[in-house]
Amino acid sequence: GGIWIVFGNEAHDLDSMGCALVYAYLLSQEQQTSDRPSLILPVMNIPRNEAVLRKDNILALQIAGIPHEDLIYMDDIPIVDWASKRCLNIAICDHNELSPRQKGFEDFVRIIIDHHMDAEKYKDARKYIRFPTGSCSSLLASHILEKRPELLKDPVVSFFLRASILIDTKLFSDAGKTTPFDIEMCGKLLPISSATLRLSSDCVDDAYLYTILRRARLDTDGMSTVDIIKKDLKYSEDVNQKHLFAISTIKKDLTQLGLDDMTKKNDFMIQLANLMESSDENTPLHGYFILCSKNDQHKQLIASLRKSESDAGLNPSSLEKELQKGKEYGDLRLFGRRDQVPWPETISDESIFFAIYELDQPISRKQVLPFLTDWFSSQR
Repeated sequence: GGIWIVFGNEAHDLDSMGCALVYAYLLSQEQQTSDRPSLILPVMNIPRNEAVLRKDNILALQIAGIPHEDLIYMDDIPIVDWASKRCLNIAICDHNELSPRQKGFEDFVRIIIDHHMDAEKYKDARKYIRFPTGSCSSLLASHILEKRPELLKDPVVSFFLRASILIDTKLFSDAGKTTPFDIEMCGKLLPISSATLRLSSDCVDDAYLYTILRRARLDTDGMSTVDIIKKDLKYSEDVNQKHLFAISTIKKDLTQLGLDDMTKKNDFMIQLANLMESSDENTPLHGYFILCSKNDQHKQLIASLRKSESDAGLNPSSLEKELQKGKEYGDLRLFGRRDQVPWPETISDESIFFAIYELDQPISRKQVLPFLTDWFSSQR
């Protein structure tokens, strides 16, 4: 009984959205014979007004024949009211720890399906975690095969899972993410077909689907710099719950972002500082990070750090020293150094530090986020 909400992570990428929709559908099918049926809602873990920033999600929904306006978003539901009435149940996909901005709902987490490193929270929840795995949709496909294999014959279910796996593994070309398990699970899904989906081309295959979705994902036309940052943003905090930080992933390099001279870089970092200052005063942001492309061998990590008198180690030099230790996260060694490109160092009142680092490939947010969590946790 009660109310179940199923949601992905705050980045709200295709994997998170698709898993929320498909897993909610699975739960609804499983409880059809229940004497006390529940209300089961797939909920998108972003505000409704940010939905249009995820152009690949919008395209995927169009292909599946689902208007994005029909989806339920986090600011559409009275989650606080449901929690106070103790009728709330939460299933989370594509992450295994609630955002720090969702404190107060930990006791309601019942189910977790995820492919990230286990944060070992919510001991009473049923967990289906496999790390490393390229896509949460691979794990969900395996789960459906065990529970309700007939659901994979639904072309829309197979489409969301298949599309997410293709995007997350870059059509199985990303050696740092792709696993044999991802390839195996994708092989269990229905092939893409224009006969059952709303695709205009008759020449439809995995490569075609990947190409059009990736093009939509990278499309930032009409978006401001702040929009681009918000498009793939996650919040986290250290184990001591002293430092809240945000990290965004951008599939562009500095030139593509228009940051090709010092004036533009300075203006950009001031926007970052303004985002930090506009955060909730009860939970101020101590760091804002952007992981972006550089070249085939390296990525760049742009850092904005709030100066703290009580945390003298919260500075760019301390972060660089930690990056140079080359610790492993998810079987990948995370090694970095201060980048030599000219970069602004602080704002006028010196309340926020800026820095840019060069990271060795292949690295993604899956490695950078737990690294930053460890670094913030080491501060006293």
